[in-house]
Amino acid sequence: MDDNEEYRERPVWRIVLSIAIAIFAVIRLFATCNKMDSRQSNIPDSNILNLTEQRFSNQGSVSSSPPPKAWNSLLYKRYKYLDSLDLTRLRDFYIVKLTKDSLVSLDIKSQLKIEKGCFFQNTHDDSLKFAFKTPKNLNVFVHDFEGTSTVDASFKQLKSGSKIKNYRDFIKLSPNSKLVSYNITQSGIKFKGVAYAFKQDNYKMFIEFESSTLTQINLEHQALTYVSKHIKVVQ
Repeated sequence: MDDNEEYRERPVWRIVLSIAIAIFAVIRLFATCNKMDSRQSNIPDSNILNLTEQRFSNQGSVSSSPPPKAWNSLLYKRYKYLDSLDLTRLRDFYIVKLTKDSLVSLDIKSQLKIEKGCFFQNTHDDSLKFAFKTPKNLNVFVHDFEGTSTVDASFKQLKSGSKIKNYRDFIKLSPNSKLVSYNITQSGIKFKGVAYAFKQDNYKMFIEFESSTLTQINLEHQALTYVSKHIKVVQ
């Protein structure tokens, strides 16, 4: 069954349930994201990266770091492969395995909980806030940046090196937010993707969920429920 057939054959009840879950899942996040224009763009890294453990930020200099284009490629490997690498090699790619549940800031008023056992990456590049891989081989990337291009154009440019295709709106959540689905290819392996897309004026943020093993429906369910369980609003 190809991707289009999977969409056509999706039961109506699944669509209704997905919409209901999505609205519930992001309502707390929207309460803060609709004020993104007030975010502090020059917050020190120690405040942006609010991990329970600080081992990653204190790793020191990287002696043989791969070129920037290779940094994210390692997360597209299977979890078992990453788990076989030694700490030095992981740190070459700015990756650390979390030994405790950790909180990472999305913006000045919201945090995302990342569970123990995930491989966490922060390359400190221009647009990637952070990324991580779960033990179930789910990849999550969080990008944010400012630009005058549309949300769709910005996202396609972001994924242009991954042969993005089948990009479509999945659920329209508000005038400034929606979920999109897409497919990409990394090192010859096909990945399905679902992303939350937010905008406020020229500021944009994407929370991307990608998997090479989950069906489209299961990936959508993972993305829709993950936010409701893991977003923490800072009072």
